[in-house]
Amino acid sequence: MKRKTNKLLAYLLVLVMALSSSVTVFAEGTATISGNDVIEDTQEPADDSVSSNDVTEETGEDTDEIINVDQETEEAVSDNDLDAALDQEGEKETDSEDMFPGLPANYTLSAEQLSQKESLRGYLDQMNDAEAGVDYVENEVFFSCSTREEAELYAEAFGAELKSYFDNVAVLCLPEGVTVTAAVRASANMEKHLPAVSPNYYRYPMNSGYATASYDDPMLQTSHSGYQWHHQVVGSVYAWDNGYKGAGVKVAVLDSGISPHEDLEIADSYNAAAGATSGTVDENGHGTHVGGIIAARHNNGTGGSGVAPEAALYNIKVLGQNDEEAGTTATLVRGINKAIEWQVDIINMSLGGYGGTPAEEDAVNRAVKAGIAVFVAAGNDGSLTACFPGAYEKSICVAATDTNNAKAYFSNY
Repeated sequence: MKRKTNKLLAYLLVLVMALSSSVTVFAEGTATISGNDVIEDTQEPADDSVSSNDVTEETGEDTDEIINVDQETEEAVSDNDLDAALDQEGEKETDSEDMFPGLPANYTLSAEQLSQKESLRGYLDQMNDAEAGVDYVENEVFFSCSTREEAELYAEAFGAELKSYFDNVAVLCLPEGVTVTAAVRASANMEKHLPAVSPNYYRYPMNSGYATASYDDPMLQTSHSGYQWHHQVVGSVYAWDNGYKGAGVKVAVLDSGISPHEDLEIADSYNAAAGATSGTVDENGHGTHVGGIIAARHNNGTGGSGVAPEAALYNIKVLGQNDEEAGTTATLVRGINKAIEWQVDIINMSLGGYGGTPAEEDAVNRAVKAGIAVFVAAGNDGSLTACFPGAYEKSICVAATDTNNAKAYFSNY
């Protein structure tokens, strides 16, 4: 019996000493307990003290179990600290502890939904430098879900209005006085009975300054003022000479739309902002230019030539709605979903913005899992800042080069 008592004491003392070096215990008065306080308060005779050698002898192989318990305890404290911090952030913004009604008590978040909440926590720091109305849509959050009923249930959990739901993407309009930051931080808190939601970040076209409105075959000649020098850099001509012109390859262009053009052939079109096959005309020229770089027809005596002149173009409009240049992450996710549905081989997104979201990254991951290569612009701010969706792990991020085959001055790198 005495041996069991000593062994239990050894467990407790080692655990207390391990925790006292790294954990502060908060009571109502936020008092702290140190290792010395514990030893003084026990007031045990010196003969009954336990040394580290005694612990090893008494516990034997069980010492590893103590270390594991200590590590798990520290991880749990770390997670609890983050949840507490998220609570404080939310209360600071709204001065209300119960700003969101939450999901019904009988609703259980699935393992996938809990994983989405955990993933969202990794993106919270990006919101610190983001500005509502500039970097993301003010008073809007979005998420992916399978049914309208589920979308409506989530809207009620945030006391919000379901602004739109189609193609498995829902957009919520938050109630007056509630910020996007507060809603996202609350949704990332594992203690809150809320699903994960993300800011509806803006995504902008990446204009390089080299855009041109026409595409002539004569531009393949070095004497032409609009010579397409990039073909020489990437080796297009060598590929063409060997019969590789993109035949049978389906390329989805997620951009500002593609307008009718004599040098372009469109296999199919979709407006991801409206959920319709109409309204896909390019209103600012960016998407048409990108489509031409990819698949403008050649050897037809007009225009320039695309890198893959026989590829099939799939026009998915995600930018430039309602006379605005930008699109949103919600629209972009819908566009990726449509590209997956069409079973394309390549997705091209010459666009981006700052701030990533789990839903957008999940869409990219699903596309890659479906066998689609996802190419995204690195950004055109001439900085080292990560630009999304190009910065996601499974995106193929492409920077720009100049006529000297060096990094272009405007390109993120």
